[in-house]
Amino acid sequence: MTHRIALTAALALPLAFSLACGPAGGSAPAIPVLADLNPDAAGRVGLVDRDALLADAVDYDLADRGTALDASGAGFRMDFDGNALIDAAESAEVPPPSYSNVQAAWTATLAADLTTLAVVGPPRIAIGVAAAGRITQLQPNVWHATNTVDVAGRPVTADLTAAWVGVGWLAEMRVTDPLTGLDQAKWFSGFLGADGQVGWWDLYDGHGQLTGVVEWVADGQGNGEFGLVATAGEHQGDALTYTFVDETARIDHLDASTGEASWVFLDTDHSGEVRLPEHRAGEVGCWDADLLDVACP
Repeated sequence: MTHRIALTAALALPLAFSLACGPAGGSAPAIPVLADLNPDAAGRVGLVDRDALLADAVDYDLADRGTALDASGAGFRMDFDGNALIDAAESAEVPPPSYSNVQAAWTATLAADLTTLAVVGPPRIAIGVAAAGRITQLQPNVWHATNTVDVAGRPVTADLTAAWVGVGWLAEMRVTDPLTGLDQAKWFSGFLGADGQVGWWDLYDGHGQLTGVVEWVADGQGNGEFGLVATAGEHQGDALTYTFVDETARIDHLDASTGEASWVFLDTDHSGEVRLPEHRAGEVGCWDADLLDVACP
Protein backbone atom coordinates (compact mmCIF):
# COMPACT_ATOMS: atom_id res chain seq x y z
CA MET A 1 0.00 0.00 0.00
CA THR A 2 2.92 2.32 -0.66
CA HIS A 3 4.06 2.98 -4.23
CA ARG A 4 1.41 0.54 -5.47
CA ILE A 5 -1.26 2.88 -4.27
CA ALA A 6 -0.51 5.60 -6.82
CA LEU A 7 -4.01 6.11 -8.18
CA THR A 8 -3.30 9.76 -8.73
CA ALA A 9 -2.26 9.45 -12.36
CA ALA A 10 -5.40 7.57 -13.27
CA LEU A 11 -7.61 10.01 -11.39
CA ALA A 12 -5.83 13.17 -12.52
CA LEU A 13 -8.18 16.13 -12.21
CA PRO A 14 -8.17 19.16 -14.49
CA LEU A 15 -6.76 21.73 -12.08
CA ALA A 16 -5.85 22.53 -8.50
CA PHE A 17 -7.71 25.37 -6.82
CA SER A 18 -6.08 27.98 -4.64
CA LEU A 19 -8.12 29.50 -1.85
CA ALA A 20 -7.80 33.08 -3.08
CA CYS A 21 -11.40 33.91 -3.97
CA GLY A 22 -12.35 36.51 -6.54
CA PRO A 23 -15.68 37.69 -7.88
CA ALA A 24 -18.50 35.21 -8.39
CA GLY A 25 -18.68 33.41 -11.71
CA GLY A 26 -20.96 33.71 -14.72
CA SER A 27 -24.17 32.09 -15.87
CA ALA A 28 -25.53 28.94 -14.29
CA PRO A 29 -24.75 25.60 -15.92
CA ALA A 30 -27.28 23.01 -17.01
CA ILE A 31 -29.44 21.50 -14.28
CA PRO A 32 -28.55 17.85 -13.46
CA VAL A 33 -31.25 15.31 -14.32
CA LEU A 34 -31.52 11.55 -13.87
CA ALA A 35 -30.80 10.88 -17.54
CA ASP A 36 -27.34 12.44 -17.08
CA LEU A 37 -26.19 9.76 -14.63
CA ASN A 38 -23.39 7.60 -16.01
CA PRO A 39 -24.34 3.90 -15.98
CA ASP A 40 -20.68 2.95 -16.50
CA ALA A 41 -19.85 4.27 -13.02
CA ALA A 42 -22.37 2.10 -11.18
CA GLY A 43 -20.89 -0.87 -9.34
CA ARG A 44 -17.29 0.27 -9.68
CA VAL A 45 -16.83 0.73 -5.92
CA GLY A 46 -19.65 -1.48 -4.66
CA LEU A 47 -20.63 0.46 -1.54
CA VAL A 48 -23.83 1.97 -2.91
CA ASP A 49 -26.82 0.42 -4.71
CA ARG A 50 -27.60 3.29 -7.03
CA ASP A 51 -30.69 1.72 -8.55
CA ALA A 52 -32.22 1.13 -5.12
CA LEU A 53 -31.45 4.66 -3.93
CA LEU A 54 -33.00 6.20 -7.03
CA ALA A 55 -35.95 3.80 -7.36
CA ASP A 56 -38.43 6.51 -6.30
CA ALA A 57 -36.55 9.49 -7.72
CA VAL A 58 -38.01 11.90 -10.26
CA ASP A 59 -36.45 14.91 -11.90
CA TYR A 60 -36.52 18.24 -10.07
CA ASP A 61 -39.48 19.60 -12.07
CA LEU A 62 -41.65 16.62 -11.06
CA ALA A 63 -40.51 16.26 -7.44
CA ASP A 64 -42.39 17.59 -4.43
CA ARG A 65 -40.90 20.77 -3.02
CA GLY A 66 -37.57 20.05 -1.34
CA THR A 67 -35.02 21.98 0.67
CA ALA A 68 -31.60 23.29 -0.30
CA LEU A 69 -28.72 20.84 -0.17
CA ASP A 70 -26.50 20.94 2.92
CA ALA A 71 -22.97 20.61 1.57
CA SER A 72 -21.32 20.19 4.98
CA GLY A 73 -21.38 16.39 5.19
CA ALA A 74 -18.04 14.56 5.25
CA GLY A 75 -19.00 12.24 2.42
CA PHE A 76 -20.30 14.97 0.15
CA ARG A 77 -17.13 16.97 0.77
CA MET A 78 -14.97 13.86 0.30
CA ASP A 79 -13.43 14.55 3.71
CA PHE A 80 -12.02 11.26 4.97
CA ASP A 81 -8.59 9.89 5.87
CA GLY A 82 -6.74 7.45 8.11
CA ASN A 83 -5.87 9.84 10.93
CA ALA A 84 -7.01 7.37 13.59
CA LEU A 85 -4.46 4.86 12.34
CA ILE A 86 -1.70 7.45 11.98
CA ASP A 87 -2.28 8.91 15.47
CA ALA A 88 -1.98 5.48 17.05
CA ALA A 89 1.11 4.51 15.10
CA GLU A 90 2.89 7.80 15.83
CA SER A 91 2.87 7.03 19.53
CA ALA A 92 5.17 4.04 18.96
CA GLU A 93 8.84 4.40 19.82
CA VAL A 94 11.23 4.49 16.91
CA PRO A 95 13.75 1.65 17.40
CA PRO A 96 13.03 -1.43 15.27
CA PRO A 97 12.24 -4.26 15.16
CA SER A 98 9.77 -4.40 18.06
CA TYR A 99 7.53 -1.78 16.47
CA SER A 100 8.06 -2.78 12.84
CA ASN A 101 4.47 -3.82 12.15
CA VAL A 102 2.80 -0.66 13.41
CA GLN A 103 5.45 1.41 11.65
CA ALA A 104 4.69 -0.39 8.39
CA ALA A 105 1.01 0.35 9.01
CA TRP A 106 1.84 4.02 9.58
CA THR A 107 3.76 4.21 6.30
CA ALA A 108 0.97 2.49 4.39
CA THR A 109 -1.71 4.71 5.93
CA LEU A 110 0.23 7.85 5.12
CA ALA A 111 0.63 6.67 1.51
CA ALA A 112 -3.10 5.98 1.29
CA ASP A 113 -3.94 9.40 2.68
CA LEU A 114 -1.56 11.16 0.31
CA THR A 115 -3.16 9.39 -2.62
CA THR A 116 -6.64 10.20 -1.34
CA LEU A 117 -5.67 13.83 -0.87
CA ALA A 118 -4.26 14.03 -4.40
CA VAL A 119 -7.44 12.51 -5.84
CA VAL A 120 -10.19 14.21 -3.84
CA GLY A 121 -8.35 17.24 -2.47
CA PRO A 122 -8.97 19.56 -5.45
CA PRO A 123 -12.71 18.72 -5.75
CA ARG A 124 -13.03 18.95 -1.95
CA ILE A 125 -11.61 22.47 -2.06
CA ALA A 126 -13.77 23.33 -5.06
CA ILE A 127 -16.95 22.36 -3.18
CA GLY A 128 -15.95 24.57 -0.28
CA VAL A 129 -15.04 27.47 -2.56
CA ALA A 130 -18.28 27.24 -4.55
CA ALA A 131 -20.38 26.94 -1.39
CA ALA A 132 -18.69 30.05 0.00
CA GLY A 133 -19.65 32.06 -3.08
CA ARG A 134 -22.96 33.34 -4.34
CA ILE A 135 -25.78 30.82 -3.80
CA THR A 136 -29.08 31.30 -5.58
CA GLN A 137 -32.25 29.30 -6.13
CA LEU A 138 -32.64 29.03 -9.88
CA GLN A 139 -36.15 27.63 -9.70
CA PRO A 140 -38.12 25.31 -7.41
CA ASN A 141 -35.86 22.42 -6.30
CA VAL A 142 -32.72 23.79 -8.00
CA TRP A 143 -29.87 25.67 -6.29
CA HIS A 144 -26.65 27.02 -7.76
CA ALA A 145 -23.43 28.04 -6.00
CA THR A 146 -20.69 29.77 -7.94
CA ASN A 147 -17.34 31.33 -7.19
CA THR A 148 -14.19 32.30 -9.03
CA VAL A 149 -10.74 31.53 -7.69
CA ASP A 150 -7.26 32.46 -8.73
CA VAL A 151 -5.25 29.59 -10.21
CA ALA A 152 -1.70 30.57 -11.20
CA GLY A 153 -2.84 34.13 -11.88
CA ARG A 154 -5.92 33.33 -13.96
CA PRO A 155 -9.60 33.27 -13.00
CA VAL A 156 -11.18 29.82 -12.84
CA THR A 157 -14.87 29.51 -12.08
CA ALA A 158 -16.46 26.64 -10.17
CA ASP A 159 -20.21 26.11 -10.55
CA LEU A 160 -21.97 23.67 -8.21
CA THR A 161 -25.59 22.95 -9.10
CA ALA A 162 -27.88 20.75 -7.01
CA ALA A 163 -31.36 19.51 -7.87
CA TRP A 164 -33.78 17.87 -5.42
CA VAL A 165 -35.17 14.66 -6.97
CA GLY A 166 -37.51 13.54 -4.19
CA VAL A 167 -35.10 11.17 -2.42
CA GLY A 168 -32.01 13.34 -2.36
CA TRP A 169 -30.05 15.72 -4.56
CA LEU A 170 -28.30 15.30 -7.87
CA ALA A 171 -25.25 17.55 -7.98
CA GLU A 172 -22.70 18.62 -10.57
CA MET A 173 -19.51 20.61 -10.41
CA ARG A 174 -18.56 22.30 -13.66
CA VAL A 175 -15.43 24.31 -14.31
CA THR A 176 -14.57 27.17 -16.66
CA ASP A 177 -10.90 27.81 -17.29
CA PRO A 178 -9.84 30.25 -20.06
CA LEU A 179 -6.32 28.82 -20.27
CA THR A 180 -7.35 25.23 -20.96
CA GLY A 181 -10.45 26.12 -22.92
CA LEU A 182 -12.74 24.34 -20.47
CA ASP A 183 -16.17 25.99 -20.59
CA GLN A 184 -18.71 24.67 -18.11
CA ALA A 185 -16.97 21.29 -18.38
CA LYS A 186 -18.27 18.59 -16.07
CA TRP A 187 -15.62 17.90 -13.44
CA PHE A 188 -17.57 15.64 -11.10
CA SER A 189 -21.21 14.73 -10.60
CA GLY A 190 -23.16 12.56 -8.23
CA PHE A 191 -25.90 12.12 -5.68
CA LEU A 192 -26.47 12.80 -1.99
CA GLY A 193 -29.26 10.93 -0.19
CA ALA A 194 -31.94 12.86 1.69
CA ASP A 195 -30.40 11.96 5.06
CA GLY A 196 -26.96 13.12 3.94
CA GLN A 197 -25.41 9.76 4.83
CA VAL A 198 -25.07 8.03 1.46
CA GLY A 199 -23.96 9.09 -1.98
CA TRP A 200 -21.35 9.11 -4.69
CA TRP A 201 -19.23 11.28 -6.95
CA ASP A 202 -18.18 10.32 -10.47
CA LEU A 203 -14.96 12.12 -11.43
CA TYR A 204 -14.12 13.29 -14.96
CA ASP A 205 -11.03 14.65 -16.67
CA GLY A 206 -12.75 17.81 -17.90
CA HIS A 207 -13.21 16.35 -21.37
CA GLY A 208 -15.91 13.78 -20.66
CA GLN A 209 -13.82 10.73 -19.72
CA LEU A 210 -14.74 9.04 -16.44
CA THR A 211 -11.52 8.75 -14.43
CA GLY A 212 -12.73 7.60 -11.03
CA VAL A 213 -15.61 6.98 -8.66
CA VAL A 214 -16.03 7.87 -4.98
CA GLU A 215 -18.83 6.34 -2.87
CA TRP A 216 -19.75 6.56 0.81
CA VAL A 217 -22.22 5.31 3.37
CA ALA A 218 -22.38 6.56 6.97
CA ASP A 219 -24.71 6.65 9.97
CA GLY A 220 -24.00 10.10 11.34
CA GLN A 221 -22.49 8.56 14.51
CA GLY A 222 -18.91 8.20 13.29
CA ASN A 223 -19.40 4.90 11.50
CA GLY A 224 -18.98 4.83 7.76
CA GLU A 225 -17.30 3.44 4.69
CA PHE A 226 -15.67 5.48 1.93
CA GLY A 227 -14.28 3.99 -1.27
CA LEU A 228 -12.59 5.25 -4.41
CA VAL A 229 -11.56 3.43 -7.57
CA ALA A 230 -9.71 4.41 -10.73
CA THR A 231 -11.64 3.76 -13.92
CA ALA A 232 -9.08 4.81 -16.52
CA GLY A 233 -5.36 5.00 -17.11
CA GLU A 234 -2.43 2.93 -15.88
CA HIS A 235 -4.06 2.18 -12.53
CA GLN A 236 -7.51 1.32 -13.84
CA GLY A 237 -9.30 -0.89 -11.34
CA ASP A 238 -7.08 0.02 -8.37
CA ALA A 239 -9.23 0.72 -5.32
CA LEU A 240 -9.00 2.18 -1.82
CA THR A 241 -11.59 1.73 0.93
CA TYR A 242 -11.72 3.34 4.39
CA THR A 243 -13.97 1.67 6.98
CA PHE A 244 -14.81 3.08 10.42
CA VAL A 245 -17.04 0.94 12.67
CA ASP A 246 -17.45 1.14 16.46
CA GLU A 247 -14.17 3.05 16.87
CA THR A 248 -12.21 0.57 14.77
CA ALA A 249 -10.54 1.70 11.56
CA ARG A 250 -9.43 -0.16 8.45
CA ILE A 251 -7.94 0.75 5.07
CA ASP A 252 -8.00 -1.72 2.16
CA HIS A 253 -6.16 -1.43 -1.14
CA LEU A 254 -6.53 -3.60 -4.22
CA ASP A 255 -3.87 -3.51 -6.91
CA ALA A 256 -5.84 -4.51 -10.00
CA SER A 257 -2.75 -5.28 -12.09
CA THR A 258 -1.42 -7.90 -9.65
CA GLY A 259 -4.53 -8.89 -7.70
CA GLU A 260 -2.61 -8.09 -4.50
CA ALA A 261 -4.76 -7.05 -1.53
CA SER A 262 -3.27 -4.91 1.23
CA TRP A 263 -4.83 -3.68 4.43
CA VAL A 264 -4.27 -1.94 7.75
CA PHE A 265 -6.60 -2.53 10.71
CA LEU A 266 -6.75 -0.72 14.05
CA ASP A 267 -8.84 -2.14 16.91
CA THR A 268 -10.41 -0.15 19.75
CA ASP A 269 -7.44 -0.81 22.08
CA HIS A 270 -4.96 0.34 19.39
CA SER A 271 -3.83 -3.18 18.60
CA GLY A 272 -3.99 -4.09 14.94
CA GLU A 273 -2.60 -5.78 11.88
CA VAL A 274 -1.07 -4.93 8.53
CA ARG A 275 -0.70 -6.85 5.30
CA LEU A 276 1.54 -5.46 2.56
CA PRO A 277 3.27 -7.31 -0.28
CA GLU A 278 6.56 -5.59 0.59
CA HIS A 279 6.41 -6.16 4.37
CA ARG A 280 7.30 -9.54 5.91
CA ALA A 281 7.21 -11.10 2.43
CA GLY A 282 3.48 -10.52 2.31
CA GLU A 283 2.69 -12.21 5.61
CA VAL A 284 0.28 -10.47 7.99
CA GLY A 285 2.00 -8.58 10.82
CA CYS A 286 0.30 -7.74 14.12
CA TRP A 287 0.86 -5.50 17.12
CA ASP A 288 -0.66 -5.35 20.60
CA ALA A 289 -2.24 -2.53 22.61
CA ASP A 290 1.28 -1.27 23.46
CA LEU A 291 2.06 -1.24 19.70
CA LEU A 292 4.68 -4.00 20.12
CA ASP A 293 5.06 -6.68 17.45
CA VAL A 294 3.23 -9.87 18.43
CA ALA A 295 2.24 -13.12 16.77
CA CYS A 296 -1.04 -12.84 14.90
CA PRO A 297 -3.96 -14.79 16.39
